[in-house]
Amino acid sequence: MKSSNSWPLTRSRNSCERMKGKGLRMEGRGMIKPSTIEAAHREGLILQQRGSDYWGLCPFPGHTEKTASFKIGNQGFYCFGCNTGGGDSIDLVQKIHGLTFSDALAYLGIQRQTPINRQAAAEARRERERKADLLRRFRSWEQGQVDYLASMLRTFRSMQARARTESELQAVAEMCRAMDEVEHVYENILCRKDDAPKFELYQEAGHAGN
Repeated sequence: MKSSNSWPLTRSRNSCERMKGKGLRMEGRGMIKPSTIEAAHREGLILQQRGSDYWGLCPFPGHTEKTASFKIGNQGFYCFGCNTGGGDSIDLVQKIHGLTFSDALAYLGIQRQTPINRQAAAEARRERERKADLLRRFRSWEQGQVDYLASMLRTFRSMQARARTESELQAVAEMCRAMDEVEHVYENILCRKDDAPKFELYQEAGHAGN
């Protein structure tokens, strides 16, 4: 049974020739190379697992069979009927469709690493690292605020519980308004999952963009 994302199933030499005449179908799947097994599934090959490998009918032009002699796994693929084998998904589609290396890359939607692509990839990596660093700093600030305000509230509640004298009660009363604000920030902002109000506090503290 074909996967919903499978490529056209072309098992015979005639179907391969028709494909060459009409041009290659571009899938535009980004720069991620599919695994060999994934590529086989997308080609419409019906595979049965035996141990760590998969077996199915030979997909290569010029070889038809009724008994599965094509083995594929993480280490590559091999047909024991026509003695055709290879390594990765690029090699697999090259042999199935008779493609050049460049055409196989296009067929799989893999962009070759030109200097421009390498520069763009490096810039994208730096941007990801920058954002990851900002996120780590934000989370560190967030956890620090949670710990600090939680400690303040514990101290205040302990003072409330121990207050007996007039001066102690007066000190608690003077702190109540400030502690109400601390409790609001702690319970309604820092302990919630929504990061937007937390980030507003982060900005007000002068950390954003650093």
